[in-house]
Amino acid sequence: MLVTIFMTGSLLYGGVRSSLVSIGRNPLAKKSILRGLIQVVILGLTVFVIGLIAIYLLLKL
Repeated sequence: MLVTIFMTGSLLYGGVRSSLVSIGRNPLAKKSILRGLIQVVILGLTVFVIGLIAIYLLLKL
């Protein structure tokens, strides 16, 4: 569980931080940067859900 939380947290932290830096450097590209940020958030949530399912299956079996 801790590994899943750490992986998801680091993925989301890296995505949000780099997106904010990118918007600061190039405000005109805000729309495409936010689209990339949404993709990173969806990927992070997917990793978290898959990790939770794997933990559930590991404990159930």
